[in-house]
Amino acid sequence: MADEIVAKLLAGASLRCVMQPDDVIPGNRPLHDECFDLPHVIIDGENFSAIIGGNIVTNPSTEWPIMFYYTSYQEMFGTFDPVKVEPGFGVHNSLRMSFSPRKRYKKFTWVTSGDWKKIWDSQGCQELDAVRMEVLRAGTLKAVFLDEEDIWNIHQVVLPQVASNEDSFNLQTGYVVYPQVFRQTREVKTRMEADAKFRTPFEGDNCFGAMGELQAAPFHAFYQLFNNGTYKSYYDLGRGDTLHHYKRLMVFAEE
Repeated sequence: MADEIVAKLLAGASLRCVMQPDDVIPGNRPLHDECFDLPHVIIDGENFSAIIGGNIVTNPSTEWPIMFYYTSYQEMFGTFDPVKVEPGFGVHNSLRMSFSPRKRYKKFTWVTSGDWKKIWDSQGCQELDAVRMEVLRAGTLKAVFLDEEDIWNIHQVVLPQVASNEDSFNLQTGYVVYPQVFRQTREVKTRMEADAKFRTPFEGDNCFGAMGELQAAPFHAFYQLFNNGTYKSYYDLGRGDTLHHYKRLMVFAEE
């Protein structure tokens, strides 16, 4: 199942999930159906993690809104939000990450939609006119690229720039922060097998209140992608001409 979804995502499909929360938990009443759009996807081998497109305010007294995530491995989902653990480092030096088994939902379905067309590929068609036309018509773009760490990254482009007098583009993605472990899914599996606190919520049939929590290192995702095979990441901001080389970049336009 995960392999099929990954193949569709790399072909440009959108990802969403449709759920029916279990109303045995009072906070899920009345029984209802809901869905999330998942525009940020990180693919590590055959595993993927997906993040919603915006923050959710669940409690006005909470200092920061939370983000929901869903994974293909361990049938896991949860939330994360920034916490300040050391003064002077800002709010994103650590994330409070909750994790729960998807059996907390009565129903859960991954949904993919083929509503994007490929217009540029570093290993295929590299006609910039297609990208330029989408920019001129104020089209919506997203980038799908394989980085230097062999991680596939899928993010919407918020600022596409196509040079007027030369064949070059600079695609800047939206910023999102997520737990570093999404890029190290083998570590998650290893920790779950070794750590009872991490594993316990996923054992047994009783899903009521089944939830764990830990502090996770954050990964800040923001990219500038160029058509010459290079990119800059969030961690390169203010570092002059530091560049990385992607292994493949595909650009999709919403149809």
